[in-house]
Amino acid sequence: MLSRENVGTPPSEWAVQSREIGDPEEAERIAGNLRGLGLPAMTHALEWSWVVRIGPFQHYLEAWDTMMKIPSPEMTVVPFSQTPGRALFVAALGFDPARRPPRIVTAASISGRRLPLDMIAGNSGAEGAINGGFFSGVRIVGSLVINSFPASGPYGDRSAMGWSSNGSRLHFGRGDFRTRLSIGDRDFPVSTINSAPPQGGIGLFTPDVWTFVTGAPSDAWEMTVKNGAVAGVRHSAASNHFVTREGYLVIARGISGQYLQGIEKGTPVSVRTEWTDQGFNGLDFVLQAGPMLLRDGSAVSNAEGFGARTLSVPHPRSFIGTDGKLVWFVVVDGRDPWHSNGLTISETARIARQMGLENALNLDGGGSSSIWWRGRIVTSPPGGAIRPVPYAVVF
Repeated sequence: MLSRENVGTPPSEWAVQSREIGDPEEAERIAGNLRGLGLPAMTHALEWSWVVRIGPFQHYLEAWDTMMKIPSPEMTVVPFSQTPGRALFVAALGFDPARRPPRIVTAASISGRRLPLDMIAGNSGAEGAINGGFFSGVRIVGSLVINSFPASGPYGDRSAMGWSSNGSRLHFGRGDFRTRLSIGDRDFPVSTINSAPPQGGIGLFTPDVWTFVTGAPSDAWEMTVKNGAVAGVRHSAASNHFVTREGYLVIARGISGQYLQGIEKGTPVSVRTEWTDQGFNGLDFVLQAGPMLLRDGSAVSNAEGFGARTLSVPHPRSFIGTDGKLVWFVVVDGRDPWHSNGLTISETARIARQMGLENALNLDGGGSSSIWWRGRIVTSPPGGAIRPVPYAVVF
């Protein structure tokens, strides 16, 4: 379903804009280099990233001519207006989860730590796809469970959505959990998931996120687990930090690492996830994002720690929800007064309610917001570039 509301406002000016940059210092370095060429370049903060803009220019051709003179980095001409437009473009994709169960697919399960949505979808046998939750660089931010196994730890108690592998059960709620690792008859708390553990802690590394762990601590012991049993133990200094696809890698430091030294091959190992919200127990896929837009048909007012720049400024938005029968992927384009202005969070909740949704969870927005359907992206990411993401929800 595609929907357009109101008439767009022609851009009053134009700007030359860089790709999105995750590091503000890198953005300022690029801006400084462009200013050294005599160009009026400035950094501009988006909700989770930064861009470098040159201009504004009164005429499109003037902006285009400027862009063509820049040797690097990759730039594009974008509409620029101080007056927000009223146009709104919404793309919504609904499906029966019992007939077409959704899945979470990571970029690392295909190639690399981040990929554009169309590459993830096209390489996973999907019919439809939407971007997932938040991330920083290549690091997934927030709870992520894939095939009943944790791939990322929680970010506070922000909201999440979960479902069973056959699509018969869905749940929306608080998305934090604890992870326990059992080795033989001993039980240990897991300190980190897919990131280096602190001194004395244990880290869990999964093949959905890593093939080889980079930046592994040199003072640790590593244990490879295959098919629920210890396949090998070695010191990190003698390891290539490979994460097997038949299981996972455990990296332990300090006293926890000392314990691993004496573990025999074949010792049974298991991982247990303990949810604060018991409604997530037994679900095979869970993603944490937020804030929650609707819960049981009512708007939710909890900001969940998000700032005003994320909540109250119109941005491109993505959300996932259900009307009790179908699951819906929804994207609202933004940052273009001519095509679509974007929405605040409260406005996004209003759209979800107008669609008849009972529960809806906000996903990562901005440049991540995209829907893929049967071979093509059907939305228009700001700046025309599809932002690479670490994972997607597909069916």
